[in-house]
Amino acid sequence: MTEPETAAAYIRVSTEQQKEEDSHVRQRERMQQWADDRDIDIEFFEDIAISGQSDERDAYDDLMDTFSQYDYVVVRELSRFGRDPVSVLNDVEEIAETDGVEFVSVTEQMLDTTSAHGKLMVRLIASIN
Repeated sequence: MTEPETAAAYIRVSTEQQKEEDSHVRQRERMQQWADDRDIDIEFFEDIAISGQSDERDAYDDLMDTFSQYDYVVVRELSRFGRDPVSVLNDVEEIAETDGVEFVSVTEQMLDTTSAHGKLMVRLIASIN
C-alpha cells in the first residue's frame, strides 16, 4: 500500500481585523477543500495577526525548515506567503527546485508547479527578480 500524499499549508493573516473577520478560517477551508478533492493529507502552519514583512513568523519558519518532508506546499494565494516579492519568490523557487515537492497556490493556477506552465511561470518570475 502506498503512503498518502501530504501537503504543508501556510495560512497568514496580517491584522487583528482580518482575524476577527475569520480570514484565516476561509483560507483553511479553501485549502482543506483542495486537499480533500485530491485525497491529500494536509497539515496547517498558521501565523495569525502577523505581517508578511515581519521577521517573527514562527509558523513560516517551521514550514520552511520542514517543507521537504511533504509532497506539496500550499497557499490560498501568493500574497498570504509574504509581502516582500523577492523573498517570497526565492522561497517559492527553493520549494519548486526541491525534488518531490510542488508549490501550489490554490487560487492562482499560474503559480502551481504541478503543471509545466506553472513551473515555467515560477522560473520566469524568479529570473526577472
